[in-house]
Amino acid sequence: MKKKKSFKYSLLKLSLNREKKYKIRYGNFSIKSTNQGLINQKHLENLRRKLSKQLKKFNISAKSKIFIRSPLWKPYTAKPLLSRMGKGAGNIVDWMAWVKLGYILIEITTPLSFFFVYKIVKKARKLFPLQLILTKKSNNINQIKYF
Repeated sequence: MKKKKSFKYSLLKLSLNREKKYKIRYGNFSIKSTNQGLINQKHLENLRRKLSKQLKKFNISAKSKIFIRSPLWKPYTAKPLLSRMGKGAGNIVDWMAWVKLGYILIEITTPLSFFFVYKIVKKARKLFPLQLILTKKSNNINQIKYF
């Protein structure tokens, strides 16, 4: 009997992929999750709208940018009403993402200080289903603020 070939990932590739999800790449500040769960497209859009609305109050909306880092990769299916059981899964209704501890959801580039960005994120995170942390990009130690 022949043995099945097992596909082995290199540990270097896995570690590089992990680092991409946990390190700040684009902005000075990042919003990370402190617990795990499913998030929806609506959740990310609500968070983005609140952040942009709060940044406009400081008249820095032209200088600041918001980057959404978490891709939605898990399909959510639902059967139509009044359909009988069986016959496979239904149509794709929405896309979701399974967020783990410490994933970077959104990055912000802005000339504001940490204190002001903390206030903005504190107001914006009320509609989000997971708990969030604000971190600052620095060379040695990330400045973390819990909500």
